[in-house]
Amino acid sequence: KMTSAALSELMYLPPIEFFVAVSGFERLAFDPSAPYQKQTYRNRARILLANKVDTLTVPVHSGRKKMPYKDM
Repeated sequence: KMTSAALSELMYLPPIEFFVAVSGFERLAFDPSAPYQKQTYRNRARILLANKVDTLTVPVHSGRKKMPYKDM
């Protein structure tokens, strides 16, 4: 029997489209050694407020470029 699996990046609060994309897989894996990239969905989330959609951002400060997730 073959198991379907997906490899994904870690995200702060993934958009709905992420959950739709991975819903058909039996397993979901994350690679903690993958390099962290700023200004992506990895540290941002869009939320619906009373009158607008706003973006929440988790500030990440690091002196090193291409730092792996596990060190972040």
